Amino acid sequence: MQPKYIIAAALALCTSCSKAPQQAELSYDNHLTTIKPSDNIWFNKKVDFAKSKNITVFVDNRLSGADGNVVAKAIKEALPVAQKYLSSISPNINITSITWGDVLPAPGTTYDVVIRADNSGTGAAPAWAHIPDGTGKVGDLMSINLDLNQTGLSWAHVYYTRLLVHEFLHTLGYGHTGAVSGGDYDANVEEMAIPNKHNTTQDPLQALMSSYNSLYSLTGYSGAPADFDAGTNPFYVFTKGDLAQLNWYYTLKAPYDVY
Repeated sequence: MQPKYIIAAALALCTSCSKAPQQAELSYDNHLTTIKPSDNIWFNKKVDFAKSKNITVFVDNRLSGADGNVVAKAIKEALPVAQKYLSSISPNINITSITWGDVLPAPGTTYDVVIRADNSGTGAAPAWAHIPDGTGKVGDLMSINLDLNQTGLSWAHVYYTRLLVHEFLHTLGYGHTGAVSGGDYDANVEEMAIPNKHNTTQDPLQALMSSYNSLYSLTGYSGAPADFDAGTNPFYVFTKGDLAQLNWYYTLKAPYDVY
């Protein structure tokens, strides 16, 4: 059985995101290095494009909000929007179907990614996800914490959309930006820094894959922009640094591939 590696969300009120001391800090050339906050982390677990271009998702009905849970309602509203942003940014990333149900299939069987609800408490991360296992498949599980409620934010829809995109990017192999000082990784996973060859400026507090607990809107709006749900403006979700790091492996569609 392949070991499962779990990574917590960056958009958490996290007070114990520490890195195992025995874990190597690796650059792109696998030399010991200090990873800068402008760098992102790659788990060295490449996903086959045949898999990333046809991601099937199963979602726990507990995330439908039918029972009145406001976090679940926010997730249900954000999920199709996150799907649009991810499926429109790269020719090699596409969430092709989202199925809801009460009986969760075992991860890695019928569906590529299972998104489940959990109740891990108000002091835990808002979500976590499995990273790829090295077989070419995407990470097969994502878990959403219904106890941590950020729906009071004026830009909550932006927050939950970015949270889901963040977790999907973990399943696609990406770690946290600036993870040496703020990551929460499995000691058995070999990490390396993605070289920012474009020297793209990236505020680690606003980066989508930040491990610095960003709790303010990337868009600068008090709420979601009017065209946010269209999923056509990646700058509502990604910084230029995020786009550079996405382009590093998955290749972005023009004009965003310049980063």
